[in-house]
Amino acid sequence: MIGGGVVGLSIAVELAIRGREVVVCEKETAIATGVSARNSGVMHAGIYYPKGSLKAAFCRGGARRLYTFCAEYGVPHSQLGKLIVAASSQESDQLTQIKTQAESIGANDLQFLCREQVEELEPALGVEAAIFSPLTGIVDVPQLAISLQGALEAKGGALGLKSEVLFLKPSQAGIEVGFSQGETLRAIKVVNAAGLNAQKVAGLVMGLSGNYVPKQFISKGHYFSLKGETPFEKLIYPMPVKGGLGIHATLDMNG
Repeated sequence: MIGGGVVGLSIAVELAIRGREVVVCEKETAIATGVSARNSGVMHAGIYYPKGSLKAAFCRGGARRLYTFCAEYGVPHSQLGKLIVAASSQESDQLTQIKTQAESIGANDLQFLCREQVEELEPALGVEAAIFSPLTGIVDVPQLAISLQGALEAKGGALGLKSEVLFLKPSQAGIEVGFSQGETLRAIKVVNAAGLNAQKVAGLVMGLSGNYVPKQFISKGHYFSLKGETPFEKLIYPMPVKGGLGIHATLDMNG
């Protein structure tokens, strides 16, 4: 396993549970310091994904399994729910389209709320309408990563920090993995979970055509912290915009 973030550790735990000998290789000095350390910690409900897509199936199913894991391992989390809000009557029509699309992928728990119902939930919001997603929540990502590492090691898996991969050499005997320290490891299978470096890692596979490496699309996000008491108790999202989910308000485990 290349990559010791939340995704890499989650896959590693699943493989270890199935009886595989697993080694996680992480180039940094600690786990989950890349993309895993730079997100809002929101557990999404897969509302916007196309019908029949793997994203739709994995996001909703994964959220439920993640809640179960957090409860079992004592990871701080909260199923707050999320409001997607319509600021105008025109956007209310878009809400209906979003709800219909979401229901086509099995998100049958969404609730359409009128202005008065929204004000009951969130008095600080002044909007026309909203959709409430009860499956959406938040999780303490650092604690999640630590718990995943613990679950991996409990199943006999190993973690190697400061283990940057320099080359991947496939052969009939398996895949030879070369590291920056000069050491090598032979694996039957290698999983690339290197986050933003996934394309770079794929390029280290000797003999692999670049046609098999998907193009990378970078999207930059900005985070702002609100001083003082938050006016909201749930996650607040506007209408999605091209390339993102718009400027939204999220809460952490401290409220």
